[in-house]
Amino acid sequence: HTFLNQFYSQTVQVTHELRIPIFHNVSANIIDYMSIALMISKVNWDIGEILTQHNVYVDILANDLQTFRNRLDHINDEYVSIPKAVYKTLWNQILNKIFYTIVEG
Repeated sequence: HTFLNQFYSQTVQVTHELRIPIFHNVSANIIDYMSIALMISKVNWDIGEILTQHNVYVDILANDLQTFRNRLDHINDEYVSIPKAVYKTLWNQILNKIFYTIVEG
């Protein structure tokens, strides 16, 4: 009985640490980051060429994020309650990848 309690307490302690590497893989497949980077690279950033409207990659990115949010909400509502810490970690991972894609390509 003591062994099981110790195993449980040690396992629970490390599950938080495992979220980032696990959700890293999930977040890497939510959006086609390479396509977004390619679209960004084709934008003409000259002052005279910058449009008053946003570029197509913004619409695609917003649509992909909305689709993911809808799927996540559906899972949360219909199948299993997603803890706020998991939800937050997922979104942080996705946003980090988006920022990296926009800045670094």
